[in-house]
Amino acid sequence: GFAALRDSAASAVEKTLDEAKSKIGVLKEKAASASAEAKPAMESAIKGIEDQFAKVQAKLPELKAATSETWKSISENLTKEGGTLMEMIMGAMEKYGVK
Repeated sequence: GFAALRDSAASAVEKTLDEAKSKIGVLKEKAASASAEAKPAMESAIKGIEDQFAKVQAKLPELKAATSETWKSISENLTKEGGTLMEMIMGAMEKYGVK
């Protein structure tokens, strides 16, 4: 039933968060060794990414507890927010030359 779909959607979000967490770590390392000129912009970008990460993470319990009526809209919203998170990360990695 819906529970399997909901749990699968939650797992996908958790996977996105795990991937995001490791990439945020890499960005932070890069920022730590950045020049004084580059550092503020990088830290600002990371702060935006972390805010988005927190937003997705905060909604995950909602998805896990969702009912058959609500899980789909919560899942779609979270998938979209997770996609935004990854786009922000990839954009920052590209901009700051992070592999």
